[in-house]
Amino acid sequence: EWLGGGFRESLPFALADYYQYMWLYHVLCMLWSYCFTTTCMAMVTGGAVGDWFWRRDGAPPPSFAVPRSLLRLVCYQLGTAAMGGLVVAVVWFARLAVQSVLKRLCALSRGAPVVGVLGCLLDCCLKCIERFVKFINRNTAIVAALHGDSYCPSARR
Repeated sequence: EWLGGGFRESLPFALADYYQYMWLYHVLCMLWSYCFTTTCMAMVTGGAVGDWFWRRDGAPPPSFAVPRSLLRLVCYQLGTAAMGGLVVAVVWFARLAVQSVLKRLCALSRGAPVVGVLGCLLDCCLKCIERFVKFINRNTAIVAALHGDSYCPSARR
């Protein structure tokens, strides 16, 4: 009820019509910030492990691997992390939007099991796409941290 702007009647002042769409904007920004943070985490971890794994034979372990990886992320790879987070957030947002529409549709068609079955199939397909995109994004972030490429060339590797 709140997500759709149903609280508007209880307010003592009038809201603009576009206010209900601001909820959608804020949900998308929240998803993007979460996905951006997890992509940054994967890039820092991948960069630090890459420094340790690909050192020369007999060389001591790199000192300050995590702070150096974090510095490389902030200086060179922040746009890659933002792009990866945006891709995952848009897919996740689309799945949430479809789930909201399906919930309302199932409430309207109370006795039709076909709607429920088609809704479950659509939700399952979207969940598979979301998991695939998250998998590709995590691997892309790791490859970008290791090789220093941007998002699209890292996704191709």
